[in-house]
Amino acid sequence: MKKLAFVFLSLCVILLSFYSYKLLNEISARNVYNEGVNPSETSEIEGDNLVDKKAMIENEDLELILDNLKNQKGHNLILANKWNPLGEDFEPVPIKDAAGDVPSTKDKMLLQEEAYDAVISLFEEANKEGIEGLWVVSGYRPYSYQSKLFNAKVNSFSSQYDLETAKVKASEIVAIPGTSEHQTGLAIDFSSSELLRTSDPLVEAFKDTAQGQWLYNNSWKFGFVLRYSSDKKEITGIISEPWHFRYVGIPHAQYMTYNNLCLEEYIDYIKAEKEFIFEDFFGNKYLIGYVQKENHDILLNEEFSLEKVINVSEIAEEEYIVTLKLY
Repeated sequence: MKKLAFVFLSLCVILLSFYSYKLLNEISARNVYNEGVNPSETSEIEGDNLVDKKAMIENEDLELILDNLKNQKGHNLILANKWNPLGEDFEPVPIKDAAGDVPSTKDKMLLQEEAYDAVISLFEEANKEGIEGLWVVSGYRPYSYQSKLFNAKVNSFSSQYDLETAKVKASEIVAIPGTSEHQTGLAIDFSSSELLRTSDPLVEAFKDTAQGQWLYNNSWKFGFVLRYSSDKKEITGIISEPWHFRYVGIPHAQYMTYNNLCLEEYIDYIKAEKEFIFEDFFGNKYLIGYVQKENHDILLNEEFSLEKVINVSEIAEEEYIVTLKLY
């Protein structure tokens, strides 16, 4: 009996040793292939990092980032139309006089500084390519001056229509005070030497001139876009103006031109997309996104860094479009 018990006990020890050895091997194999962390543990770690980053953004750091962006803000992409009027006291800063630097029909041709720098580069390139006879006819207009232009146009229609209809007709040609892009200091009306000899140098025929064609094909390289085209009238509220170009900056001008987007469409696109990456014609790569306190996905992008921010454009109160140059 004792002999039988001893055999049974020995067999149990052998079996226990065998299964312990097998279990250790399985654990070792899992550690080799998974480097000590199984997939579920990896997911939890990555998830925790994302949660931590969101928590950081949602707390006091968000306020610091928004304050930093606010301190850098400009107005390159600001909308000025009948649905988004500028205040009577809105003035572009800083502002510079381009009259002595580019061909100008006026003794003083004020422009917002970035638009000023861009238009000088534009004229330099036009001259290199043999484009002569290009002139700047209009730049910055204060609210008060726009009021005079609008009232004059209303009066010109008053003999044909009642006052309200005359105002509607006038608003299709001359912007209502506060809705003119010229108040931003970012808009320029161009013309040609030939058209300047006529009674009205700002006409549809400008698009068929050598100067108009060159601008249409090259202005985006300098941050300008043709602002009012005939196919966008229902969106912009303004008839075709082939002489009116708006500075929005690089790379926005290229993206808008290549995708046939007016400024209203472009801003709506950015707000809908939240963020997107774009590589321009020159090989520069940009991250562009929409930021407000309740909507700031771009801040969570792994590419986001305040050091890479090259432009912050305020499009409404506490709403910004942020442009980062990645390389």
